[in-house]
Amino acid sequence: YLAPAARGVGLATALLAGTASATIVYDEAVDGEMSEDRFNPTVVTVGAGVNNVIFVTTPSEDRDIFTFTVADGFQLSGIVLAEFETEPIGNLAFLGFAAGDILPTDPFKAPDASALLGYALVGEGDVGSDLFLPMGMASGAIGYDGPLGPGAYTFWAQETGDSADLWNLGFVIEPIPAPGAIALLGLAGLARQRRRV
Repeated sequence: YLAPAARGVGLATALLAGTASATIVYDEAVDGEMSEDRFNPTVVTVGAGVNNVIFVTTPSEDRDIFTFTVADGFQLSGIVLAEFETEPIGNLAFLGFAAGDILPTDPFKAPDASALLGYALVGEGDVGSDLFLPMGMASGAIGYDGPLGPGAYTFWAQETGDSADLWNLGFVIEPIPAPGAIALLGLAGLARQRRRV
């Protein structure tokens, strides 16, 4: 469950992400059941903008495992929990991910967080939050503190109790800013600070 501060930051990111194009790139009800095989995850195709993946996890042995590749010149910069429905309301579910096109830890055994880039326990209170940066701060995970560059990423979602959960995750894929653009942003920030003094 995300702390209130993380939810506030996530909401701001979600609002910014809402200005980009949003596309449903996978809907389990239409495109078929997601894989439970960590060595053969469901392949999802993503592009620039917000890429929504919609699926259902059920109690017990259901693990939804999917992978996508961020193209050269782009980065993964957000994971917005656009929708999450569960019963009871306080129920939490697990979401984790790793670099590469397979899941390096067995999702049917005790999880090994050291093989994951990040993870989170999410609930209905997290809807509208950007889970991306809080996931990178998860205890025992490899971690990260900013956008993740080109390459394959594999995600694992599961219910932690006796509920069926409806998920809608918005993966934010953005162009990597050119080095000159980053320098200009830095100069603009310095100019604003000088004006305030």
